[in-house]
Amino acid sequence: MFNAARVTTAAAALLYLTIAGDASAQTGKVRCLGKAQFVQAASSGVRTTAVNFNTDQFGNPDDVGHFDPVPLLTAVVETTSPSTCLIIHFSSLLQPQDNHAMFQVRVDGIPAEGHAIFPYSIPTVKAPVVWDPEETDHNLTRMVAYDFFDIVPPGTHRVEVRFAGCCGLTNNVTTIAVVRNAVMTLQY
Repeated sequence: MFNAARVTTAAAALLYLTIAGDASAQTGKVRCLGKAQFVQAASSGVRTTAVNFNTDQFGNPDDVGHFDPVPLLTAVVETTSPSTCLIIHFSSLLQPQDNHAMFQVRVDGIPAEGHAIFPYSIPTVKAPVVWDPEETDHNLTRMVAYDFFDIVPPGTHRVEVRFAGCCGLTNNVTTIAVVRNAVMTLQY
């Protein structure tokens, strides 16, 4: 369910956002500046995946980067400014079942700023992601949160969160990662 609301000047207090530093694996240093006028939010409920990020459907390691074919979350935003700073907040209760859980946030099919290249798979997967490790072998649920941004031109834009497990369970495993109540909020 999407709730869209216009943020009033009093409530937003003219939110200005400036992000600097290593923003993503794709482009290096990028900045985004704008005033947030709209807020949109979505929640996923409970989702699981059997997709292994670093292997194809037959369990063979490759460098592509595979995600569950059904997005975890999606939203559509419409912008009218010549250049809009779109801020994407993502959080979830996460339970990796083996090694890691992987996420990728896309705007119009392209990863948003804020991702990196996952350094722990052989061969190295080239898809930019953020990840959370399962280091205890207890598969405990934990809270995760990430922030992303993108600079978008006027028009209609699709935002989606993709996810997968990684990097070991294969061969008829039905759950490699569990996501509970993921939330995505968009400011633009």
